[in-house]
Amino acid sequence: MLVEEYIQIIEEEFSYLFTRYGFSVTYSEQVKRYRYRAGIESKICKMLFVREQGAGLIYLGPLSAPFLNEYSNQWIEIANLLMYLTHQRINWDMVNDYEGEARIRPIMKLIADKLEPFCNKVFEMFSSNEMIATWKPKYEQYIDQIFNEK
Repeated sequence: MLVEEYIQIIEEEFSYLFTRYGFSVTYSEQVKRYRYRAGIESKICKMLFVREQGAGLIYLGPLSAPFLNEYSNQWIEIANLLMYLTHQRINWDMVNDYEGEARIRPIMKLIADKLEPFCNKVFEMFSSNEMIATWKPKYEQYIDQIFNEK
């Protein structure tokens, strides 16, 4: 898959971000055949879609988050953020029948569907560094607790 195809899937599965919230594609990079990334942003925040293995990861961050470094502490992995907001783990069963690049669209659809009702809250959460500082410690504590459960 080429990064252009990846961006097309992002635009289709997260169409509401572009039509309702003014997001646009502002970054793309094809590193290797199975490693590519795309960034979208609005006036409030950014999202970074990174494909390395499987379907990859999706991150949210403030406008200052660097598209070139998903390991920056400014990025928050979206599935973890959704677990924090809903206090529920994401049920990935619906995508288990897919492998490799075939997982990209179903995973994006799952995340897009889960994110949509929380958009206004999420965008408010990322609206400033001060706002991020109000919730991020609780988020990190919650995620550490979830992943340290036996």
